[in-house]
Amino acid sequence: DSCSCFALPESFKSVLGSMMDVSLLKDPVFMLIGVSNIFGMAGLYVPFVYLVDAAKVAGIEDGQASFLLSVIGITNTFGRVIFGYIADFPSVNSLLLNNLCLVVCTLSVGAIPVCLSYFHYVIVAVFFGTAVCKYLFDCWLGLY
Repeated sequence: DSCSCFALPESFKSVLGSMMDVSLLKDPVFMLIGVSNIFGMAGLYVPFVYLVDAAKVAGIEDGQASFLLSVIGITNTFGRVIFGYIADFPSVNSLLLNNLCLVVCTLSVGAIPVCLSYFHYVIVAVFFGTAVCKYLFDCWLGLY
């Protein structure tokens, strides 16, 4: 007796039902990947927020500390081109390349507390900026 204007076609109901299937959430491997991506993506934004302040605390001038974000951006531009070119080769395992970039990003973020000079911060920014592009790009596309 309900109004026919609210009736949904069966094809729409079946597509919506398959999209709302939560059985994948019962798979422990999927859940582990999902939870690790939450922490991984949260950790990869740390340099963009805290690198300048960490450099200032270490005694780096304000202008040089701010330029570290530019170093990340400049090297990110080159990293996108280089890793995009490398990933296009059929013999390259894109997942392995992505994971290597993730390891480089993790190591560079972990190296921030042990930086002693402006040169050390620049090295961290170069490695982070070059490698973060591949990992973030693949996560945004859902390839990881």
